[in-house]
Amino acid sequence: MSEAVRKPSMARRPALAGAAHWWLVAALAALAAAPAVQAAVAVPDELLAGVRRGEPLTLIVEIDSRAVDRSAALRRARLPRQVDDAAALQALAAGYRARKAQVMQAVAQRGDIEVGPDYSHLPMLVRRVRSEAALRALAALPGVRALHEERLHRPVLTQSLPLMAQPAVAAVGLQGNGATVAVIDDGIDLANPAFGGCTAPGTPASCRVVATPVFVSGPQTNPATNNQHGTNVAAIVLGVAPLSRLAAINVFNTSGSARTSDIVSGINWAIANRAAFNIVAINLSLGDTSRNAAQCAGSAYVTPVANARNAGIHVVGAAGNAAYDNGSFLPGLASPACTPGVVSVGAVYDSAVGGLAWSNGTPAQCTDNSTTADQVACFSMSASYLSLLAPGAVITAGAITKGGTSQASPHGAGALAVLRAGFPSETLAAIEARLRDNGVAITDPRTGQSIPRLDLRAAARPANDDFADALALTGASGSTQASSLLATLELGELLPSAQASQSLWWRWTAPAAGQVSLDTLGSGYNTRLDVYTGASLGALAAVAGNDNAEPTGTRSALRFQAVTGGSYRFAITSNNGSAGNANLAWSLNTAALANLSVSLVGPESAQPGSVLNYTLTASNAGPQAATGVVASVALPPGISTVALPAGCSSAGATLTCQLGELASGASIALSLTLHIDALTAPVRLSASLSSDLPDPVIGNNTGSASLALGGDGDIPTLPTWA
Repeated sequence: MSEAVRKPSMARRPALAGAAHWWLVAALAALAAAPAVQAAVAVPDELLAGVRRGEPLTLIVEIDSRAVDRSAALRRARLPRQVDDAAALQALAAGYRARKAQVMQAVAQRGDIEVGPDYSHLPMLVRRVRSEAALRALAALPGVRALHEERLHRPVLTQSLPLMAQPAVAAVGLQGNGATVAVIDDGIDLANPAFGGCTAPGTPASCRVVATPVFVSGPQTNPATNNQHGTNVAAIVLGVAPLSRLAAINVFNTSGSARTSDIVSGINWAIANRAAFNIVAINLSLGDTSRNAAQCAGSAYVTPVANARNAGIHVVGAAGNAAYDNGSFLPGLASPACTPGVVSVGAVYDSAVGGLAWSNGTPAQCTDNSTTADQVACFSMSASYLSLLAPGAVITAGAITKGGTSQASPHGAGALAVLRAGFPSETLAAIEARLRDNGVAITDPRTGQSIPRLDLRAAARPANDDFADALALTGASGSTQASSLLATLELGELLPSAQASQSLWWRWTAPAAGQVSLDTLGSGYNTRLDVYTGASLGALAAVAGNDNAEPTGTRSALRFQAVTGGSYRFAITSNNGSAGNANLAWSLNTAALANLSVSLVGPESAQPGSVLNYTLTASNAGPQAATGVVASVALPPGISTVALPAGCSSAGATLTCQLGELASGASIALSLTLHIDALTAPVRLSASLSSDLPDPVIGNNTGSASLALGGDGDIPTLPTWA
């Protein structure tokens, strides 16, 4: 039932000269006219029970401001859009402020009433009371209209958003930033708080609605004004993609129907205005009475949908709510969801809500005797070509609660807005594949068909999150960027760092042999870089790795020697759980050379039982850094190792040290401690040095030290026994 609104008589409106001053005078006059005596506000029993238990109580005190509001209404009626402008809001706030001071003056000095926040543009303020006397004093104040207990409220879409993992995606900044969804429906309530405090499309800046075109034709030309459906649908889009925008296109008339021609006009408008508003998706939470077991290739929507897709716009449609006819399930989707190219969306429950009977205009079309999250709703139409499932029962958005595939569809449209904003370079097909390929598989017991249920977090993962999806790099040099936000570790993925929680993968085939330089410099987070060979996670062989190559930073850099045609996998991980934008640069130097040299210095004579210290020095005169540097020392019979540096090992008569990378102009000294087990004749200790790089001067890659019998050497002191 609607309530008639009586417009104020023109004869009773005051003059506008000195408007702000008049407002202040009117506010003061209103205060003077306020009743001096009134009955005390009733105190609810639950409030009394709380303070009697000694619990401090926070109250929202609503002031009787009817006189101020009446004066404001007179002013507002003369403004262009009949909404308060800046001057009117300023005066209204002044009126509220004066009225609150007048009412609260009597308790201003009480120690058991604490002052809380004040709402400058509402006739409300917060007070905290610590006694029953304080509570009753507030209730008895002349001018107090009501006392509201402060309660904890849950946000709308409480179940549906977590079910599709939207909060995790929003937490990393993927919220549909700048993308617009065209909602073709029965219009919206522009003033609904879900849309950002709109007074007109795009006004104020917080308003998420950019346009509200109307396309209603035919015998019934009056556009729908009861737009709860469109408001709920549009608010769902914003729930999924909070930083997206809406174009709310009204195609319904007052009889509650929309003509095909008007719907097509809405699609046409979206195409024509795609660039102006960055429209990335159209939502069609509407349908006819048809049931199409196969896609309807002859539909009037085929060309509009195709042209929309050609313009870069996804078209999302509700599967339909008439799955049952006379108690029997019949497969098929309504139109336009049946149109090729439409992302059709069916509905699942987002939580257990008990048993529900559903009707699409006929009594008890179908009943779900019990419900649980991810259960396909009985009303949801289905077909072999259904694209997705999404939460659709029961959804509260825009302070309106509804259930149906109409509510499932905008979850899909909002998800597409998030993905388009997050991955602007990907094609429509690639974005839609993200939804299908990463959804949670739900089996519809009515058909036995497995259908992906929307999982936004999985869909928003980096394209190269998994080893099998490694992105291809080509050429001898280049750079690429990717985001590791929402990246994961897959089953069987073993990484060098136990702290790693995510990875990004690339694959590269070396066009020629040479030294490859690889780095993550310029990345936005702490990275580790590794190179592997192998065609599967279970067959990987490490080639090179680095963490924190920068002296004062957290980025990585390495070099390795590639062979012609060699297939390599590059992985970027993080050691501290951080994530962000990763920059990967690679460069192949086919002419890279190194000039290695080695020396071995130590005692020249010793006796059996001596412990000797030798210094092995490895150097690289360049011109490039040498990679895979290995030093080897051949030990003659009768000499063994006592202590070796890190990276060195002894096997038989050979001592091997893995030195890794040796920069051009750099050298490294290793201390080797040897034991003379037996020595009967002069011997020679031989050292050699090698790396992955070609070395044009190999004469200095070997060195030796002679050791003869004689001298004391470094003979350990034996204990003296008493």
